Amino acid sequence: MAKLAAYQVYMPKLKYHTKSLKLIGCEPKFSGETHPELPASVADWYSLANGVELLKQYSNVDFPLLPSEFRTYSYEDKELMVFMYDNAGIVWYAFEKHDDDPPIYVNLEPPPDNWVYDSESFSTFVYIWFFDNLHHVKKDLFIRKNGKPLSKNTLEVLLNVFISEPVSHVGNGPVVYRFSFDDQRISVFDYEGISSQWLFTADTQTSLNKVYEKFEHLF
Repeated sequence: MAKLAAYQVYMPKLKYHTKSLKLIGCEPKFSGETHPELPASVADWYSLANGVELLKQYSNVDFPLLPSEFRTYSYEDKELMVFMYDNAGIVWYAFEKHDDDPPIYVNLEPPPDNWVYDSESFSTFVYIWFFDNLHHVKKDLFIRKNGKPLSKNTLEVLLNVFISEPVSHVGNGPVVYRFSFDDQRISVFDYEGISSQWLFTADTQTSLNKVYEKFEHLF
């Protein structure tokens, strides 16, 4: 009994990414590898046996790297470590090599360097990466629509009815607002004063139709 208790104390356990795995319905599977040279939340993710595969699966055919393949770049006063490229090699994703849960930057036009702030932390980045890319996996359970510029009233409705998820704004791109309720998810890409693009996803077709019908009048 004492041996079992000791074993339980040292069993691997995720600290930073439980919410992300819950979103995609995935149980953690550990590789047994540790990466003490990496920030804590990054090491936490890459302790998973399928960490790289999950980032690739929930993407637009992008290219996440193994920790042994990470590349370090110096930019201004920052030391950035690239951990993923987009499918065309145009966008590079990197974490700043400090803090337990470091911020994320993207290089939009390499070379030359054009690094811009992306997310407040690596754990937030992983979560919104899955949130934004669920429809690439569940291809029949999404609706994408173009709309008018996002109004203050519409934003207030979303904030009052749904759970607010992380917001992001990369470089000169749109502000991305995210919302959820049960299995329903909404991402609104707000091209300020010009237009908006809406992405609705859900786990069932019935639920997807219901959330879309709430905002169908905007399109």
